[in-house]
Amino acid sequence: MFFIMACSRNEEPKNESVSISTNIDLLIKDVSGQDLLNASTPNTLNTNNIKLFYLVNGQPQEVYNPNLSYPRNYFIFDYSLYNSNAIRVFPNDKSSDEFPITYIRWNESDTDTIKCHYLKGSSGAGSYIVCDKVWYNGILKYSSTENIGEPGRVIKIVK
Repeated sequence: MFFIMACSRNEEPKNESVSISTNIDLLIKDVSGQDLLNASTPNTLNTNNIKLFYLVNGQPQEVYNPNLSYPRNYFIFDYSLYNSNAIRVFPNDKSSDEFPITYIRWNESDTDTIKCHYLKGSSGAGSYIVCDKVWYNGILKYSSTENIGEPGRVIKIVK
């Protein structure tokens, strides 16, 4: 009976959604152009050693969410468009900082920095968060206004 009283025929159903577009795809090559995410490449990266850290309140915090499909917020995949493997990274987008920081620790002696800028807001259809700029080790590598027509946020890195 309470359920019937709580409903109103005049209310329209709410169609709220959340749109999130924050992932970054990294193509990692050596100086000769060999894919360092391919296990058959000499001196390849050991993908089991890769870890992400989010800078939160001035302190790096290791990312590990065991209940998620990708507990470390990245995965390696075959990016056929580039005829290469890539690592898809889900960077820090939870911070209230204007430019949240993510560290990628490739191994014990090699760590890189990703800094992002996000467009955040809401509309009648719901809320959104979209990565519109990416700096890699302090260098702007992606801008939605400069990379028009390119498929996603793809950054090529030489190690």
